Amino acid sequence: MVLDVCKNFKDLTAELNTYSVIVLVIYTEEDLFDFFKIYRSEIPLVICSFNKRVLEFLMDLENLYLLDTSKIRSEILKQLGSHFNETILNIQIPITSDL
Repeated sequence: MVLDVCKNFKDLTAELNTYSVIVLVIYTEEDLFDFFKIYRSEIPLVICSFNKRVLEFLMDLENLYLLDTSKIRSEILKQLGSHFNETILNIQIPITSDL
């Protein structure tokens, strides 16, 4: 797995098909401009935001995983880990029973 940090979305658009998933942190409504520069329904996106208005705005778009970062850290990591394991890495997490 390779992690790449991009701050210039102008250069990123040509390389989009090389990524398995893109994680985008949106702080303000203005950050949505960067989102729409890279949004394509065939590339899974994880959108992280404290801004509930942004999350609600994006709720109906396809192939997005919305992560409310106002939750506690352990809950965020658990949600993100489950999402990556089940959808991005195509690994099913075994369900344990309390028998």
